[in-house]
Amino acid sequence: MEKQTDSVETVKSIASDLKAVEPIVSVKNLIVTGKDGRLLVDHLSLQLKRGETLGLVGESGSGKTLTLKSLIGLLPKNLSESYEEKKINGNVAMIFQNPMSALDPLCPVFAQLIEVVMIRQNVSKKEAVCRANELIERLGLPKELSKKDRLPSELSGGQCQRILIAMALACNPDVLLCDEPTTALDVTVQKQTLDLILSLQKEMNFAILFVTHNLAVAAGICSHLAVMHHGKIVERAATKEILLTPKDEYTKMLLSAILRIPHR
Repeated sequence: MEKQTDSVETVKSIASDLKAVEPIVSVKNLIVTGKDGRLLVDHLSLQLKRGETLGLVGESGSGKTLTLKSLIGLLPKNLSESYEEKKINGNVAMIFQNPMSALDPLCPVFAQLIEVVMIRQNVSKKEAVCRANELIERLGLPKELSKKDRLPSELSGGQCQRILIAMALACNPDVLLCDEPTTALDVTVQKQTLDLILSLQKEMNFAILFVTHNLAVAAGICSHLAVMHHGKIVERAATKEILLTPKDEYTKMLLSAILRIPHR
């Protein structure tokens, strides 16, 4: 009987190990086409495992954001898509580029957070208030928001971005999609926000797909990079490999465009 129990536990352990290494995001030959028939995302394929951080880098218009919007089901209606496979094994949440446009300008931010908690965690309003309070405290937001709520316009850009992060965490994500989440922030707030996202990832073990045109920012947060150009992934590898030995000419151009602090 003891041997049989050991065998069952071994099988469970193997199944758990297999689940840990299988991709949590799997996309194969994703195509997004414009109304004029132009390929905006051209046969894109990628995989992402739990706990990994993959950076999609490239200039504006390269198809990065459209890839994220396809994954979360928010593609504009005038675009069409096709794919062999598009699968996310778990909950997905997204942090948008501009917090001021992502938040409802006429609704106080704490009220917006409570609504997300109620819907995504299926709890009562009383419980949602408690959980929303925990989130704002965790993210270093003013505690008085729960008593004296404010409109997005009454908060700083960094605080609004943290509200968006709180909303994303309220979804208990297995995959976090980040669409240039620090572009509108000043340099010090950028670093604080990125450090916060990485700290939360370490704690909650979610995967991150991080979109940015800034290769330096991607290098600081991502374990792997995929370089996009004209809708295609032209190169992908571990971050260190791409930084030290880039193979594609477009990747080399992006690296050469990084501003360096001059030595005097």
